[in-house]
Amino acid sequence: MLSQACRMLTCDLLLASNSQYRCVIDQCVRDTVSRLRLRRRSCRAGDHQRRRVLATQFVTSSVSKPRHAGEILTVTGNRPRSDVNTGQLFHGHRDVRPTAAKTVPCRSNKDFIRLGLFNARSVNDKSAAIQQWIVDTKLSLTALVETWHDDASSPQLIACAPPGFRYVEKARPRKDNLSTSTNHGGVCLLYEPSLHARVVQLPVFSTFESIAVFVHRAGFHAVVVVVYRPGSCSVTQPFFDDFSDMLERLTTFSAPLIIVGDFNIHVDDATDMQAGKLIDLLSCHNLRQHVTSPTHEHGHSLDLLITRDDQIITMLPVDPPLLSDHSFVVAECDCLPTSTPSTGFRHVRNWRGLDVDAFAADLQGSELIVTPPADIESGIDCYNATLRALLDKHAPSELKRVTSRPLSARWYDRECRDVKRQTRKLERKFRRLRTVESQTAWRQQFDSQRQLYQRKFTSFWLDTVNSCERNPRALWRPAGRGLTASTSTAALLGQTLC
Repeated sequence: MLSQACRMLTCDLLLASNSQYRCVIDQCVRDTVSRLRLRRRSCRAGDHQRRRVLATQFVTSSVSKPRHAGEILTVTGNRPRSDVNTGQLFHGHRDVRPTAAKTVPCRSNKDFIRLGLFNARSVNDKSAAIQQWIVDTKLSLTALVETWHDDASSPQLIACAPPGFRYVEKARPRKDNLSTSTNHGGVCLLYEPSLHARVVQLPVFSTFESIAVFVHRAGFHAVVVVVYRPGSCSVTQPFFDDFSDMLERLTTFSAPLIIVGDFNIHVDDATDMQAGKLIDLLSCHNLRQHVTSPTHEHGHSLDLLITRDDQIITMLPVDPPLLSDHSFVVAECDCLPTSTPSTGFRHVRNWRGLDVDAFAADLQGSELIVTPPADIESGIDCYNATLRALLDKHAPSELKRVTSRPLSARWYDRECRDVKRQTRKLERKFRRLRTVESQTAWRQQFDSQRQLYQRKFTSFWLDTVNSCERNPRALWRPAGRGLTASTSTAALLGQTLC
């Protein structure tokens, strides 16, 4: 009884009563209150419950509902600065404050497309980290350059795609098809399941690698071009001729244009002649370059994002390089919200609310127990009918709306979550302090996270394959999912735009 009574009070109220009215509270009661660990109640206590009542009683504004899409109704008000009787707050009373209803803009992740760019310098031992980066950053489009892959069926490239993602790729052609050396270069564009893509045919340019894709969904469409110009080659006039040729071909599309990639040109250096020529070429085609922060470990802006002048692009902060010698570049492209949310319906039963005793009592008095059928077929039918009827009575099936969410990789376990949590903690510390020590600690932790992801990814597939080594049919099923590109990606090669 004492514990129940103390839960209705608070430490503040007890202590205030003791000091004001000189109530006698012995040490036993004080120890009991301390062990309950009651939270302090201030003037905001219970505000979430009284807000609905106040909004119903005192809102007099003429605004009754949002007038435009993407707005929400909000009740605002200010409490007068007069003294408040704190004793009334514990009885559900509060000073009347003038309130008004107004609409405020509501921005969701469906109002924009998030695009990422990364120079991987080989995805061989970074596929797990790249996949997790795409999931954590919630990227809809991901451009990878210097993938160092051979074709669309490269296991390392397939492992970079999160579940449901598809991709379009273009490997650097080998001079010797029988060579087993590393195939440098390569570009790839990964896109989420809600997007549809078609390849845009472009000629093969000798001075840079490129791939163009037309992506679209409800409320968004654009031509995305991924470009990689090798840094081992000097910037010459043929490059500007090829790049100008590509821009002229892309001007025939009325859709928004997004060009991303590693150009290996120091656009941040105002004295660089080649950078000036590139900026002048973009200006002639009414294009604009958005990256202003260094993207390379040597402090230059090499990874660029280029769009038309009238497109709205929001660049996210560019952090120092972690996974390679290039930084992650992320931007948000404004678009209209999707028309249909990714939701569905499913029949569920409230198993937690099942009264086991009542269910067992009804089962004892059912036909299945009292007069069981003689033959097997009738017994099975009676069993199914009886249990279904009892379940519908004690745990009826209900139609619930469910929202589909992306699934984590099967190798992503609690250890990965703990390491990721520590990495995010050090990242927030670096963003707050901006010191060399915090950056070093963050980078070391990120390297440990990358190695853990790759180790988990490798061990998961090794264990999966080894567990099915004596069953070829069972072996091919997981191996096919892990080493084969999705059918939509494979079929995409036949869907082209001229």
